[in-house]
Amino acid sequence: MKYEELPLTTRSGIRIGGAYTPPPTDYNSREDVYWQGILLGIEPQFSERRVIGWAAYILFLIAVFTLLGVFA
Repeated sequence: MKYEELPLTTRSGIRIGGAYTPPPTDYNSREDVYWQGILLGIEPQFSERRVIGWAAYILFLIAVFTLLGVFA
């Protein structure tokens, strides 16, 4: 059932859903969501800081395995 079909009127004349108003929809743009995340301290999924952290971790693992391979 779509919201445009309301109100429904029964055979006896009773209107069902006459006072119903659909819930408001979220009209936030991508920029609004971005700035809201910044103001709330939520870090984006692919932030520079997170990418640099993962790159440093991978380089650290490569260095550790290289050293283990040299001393083995």
